[in-house]
Amino acid sequence: MVLSLVGAAGLLATAGMLLVSGLLFVSNPSLGNPTQAFMMAGGLGGAALLLLPSAWYAWRRMSGRPPTWARPMNLWLLTLVVATLLPIVFVVGHLLSGSELASWLVLPFFNLIAVGLPILWLIQLGKKGLDGGTAQRQWGVFAASLALTPLVIVAVELAAFLLAGLIGLIYAVSQPGVEQEILFLIQRLRYAPPSEEMYLRILGPYLSRPGIILAIFFGVSVIAPLVEETLKPLAVWLLAGRKLSPVQGYVAGMLSGAAFALFENLSSTSTGGAEWAVTAASRATTAGLHILASGLVGYGLASAWKHKNYLRLGLAYGVAITLHGLWNGLAVLSVAGALSSLGESFSFPEPLPQWGTGAMLGMGLLAVLNLAMLAGFPLLLQREQAQHRKQASPAPLVPPSIPLEDQ
Repeated sequence: MVLSLVGAAGLLATAGMLLVSGLLFVSNPSLGNPTQAFMMAGGLGGAALLLLPSAWYAWRRMSGRPPTWARPMNLWLLTLVVATLLPIVFVVGHLLSGSELASWLVLPFFNLIAVGLPILWLIQLGKKGLDGGTAQRQWGVFAASLALTPLVIVAVELAAFLLAGLIGLIYAVSQPGVEQEILFLIQRLRYAPPSEEMYLRILGPYLSRPGIILAIFFGVSVIAPLVEETLKPLAVWLLAGRKLSPVQGYVAGMLSGAAFALFENLSSTSTGGAEWAVTAASRATTAGLHILASGLVGYGLASAWKHKNYLRLGLAYGVAITLHGLWNGLAVLSVAGALSSLGESFSFPEPLPQWGTGAMLGMGLLAVLNLAMLAGFPLLLQREQAQHRKQASPAPLVPPSIPLEDQ
């Protein structure tokens, strides 16, 4: 309860500061982008409201009231709502993004719907027919994953980035000429006009080097999935002593991935602009990846804790990292292919442009695979759940036979 209330208060306070900043940016646009400030304020405010059910159910539990079981939503009705409402939100939001006043006032609310509704649908698709535990547990997992997990992941990834930078700096100092080249690059970036095109022109020759490409690919496709798939189910780790069933671990993992996806997607779509609709629509596929991968890790963790099945944990963890790493790798290739079309600034090695063209198709196929696994895995878990309930049900009481002489 304390974590949820403190997190909600912190998010609301930050949203209030961003709202005030947005109003200042409206009066003086040279200070900043008002649309981005308002959209970030809306995203943080919406996230704060999602922390309140966890506090409420925790208060009920401490008050001695009986636990409330989470009620499943009607998936078909929710699918109809998503299929009807989302296209309207994307089309109208794209039209409103061209108007400054409309983008300030309306687009933050549209962004919450465009980001939150697909995540809600993916959760209901993945947990259909599964027992995820009480409402207090499920909302608590979601709240911890929304308020705490992103901070931990950002801190660990920042530490890894600083360590890699320190190693690179030591290498640069030990190589003749490299140190001067880095200092010259820093000076160019410092005095360059604040333009994205100028920054790309300066960094292009360096980013297109094979060593830099391999380093970026390794960090994004290997290190980042290892860190995120270990820490995203942090709320599941906190339930290690609660004797979770594998099914409950899977649902808890999905909720952890959904909360992280909500945080990440709201951050990515809060820039607004003419490409808002495309960005918001594409982020739904990333949410499916996060939910599925974290669900698999949660399933493996609960299987190891309850049944000592460490082989299942290794397989689940390996599949989650592979899916995440493959997705990130395809994303890097697609970005490299897009940058190669900008001209001489990015002269990537010859295979990369061709690979970048096919990477977008690969990401689409992987998104379909993720969705199929998210819809099909619960069917297997329902059998395991039914078998577990059958084994846990007590044997029927049979009255003892009474000898005839005692009758």
